[in-house]
Amino acid sequence: MQKKGFLEVKTMNILASSQKEQWNDRVPQNYYIQCLHYWLVNEEYEYFYLKAQLKSVWQGGEVRLMTKHYYFEKKEVEEDLKFLKEKEIEFWEENVKKDIKPNLELPWL
Repeated sequence: MQKKGFLEVKTMNILASSQKEQWNDRVPQNYYIQCLHYWLVNEEYEYFYLKAQLKSVWQGGEVRLMTKHYYFEKKEVEEDLKFLKEKEIEFWEENVKKDIKPNLELPWL
């Protein structure tokens, strides 16, 4: 039986070294949470594959491209999915239903 998964592709212009560091051996948190959310609304998927092309312009105008590949199995992230689902339900109940603007920063980060 064939597994069902999804692909997310990102492109990013790297303007500072801190942006590049976010991609060192991991997915930046905002992209990771976005992919987890996709999983919550498409629960039948068993994996996700994230491909990111990072572009930087060096002195003299030289353009450098780096492509990163990340693969996640659902069973590896079950705890994160559970946590995110709880926070999304909490957000819906406390902000959306009550028409209250959310904080600009996530309180659990």
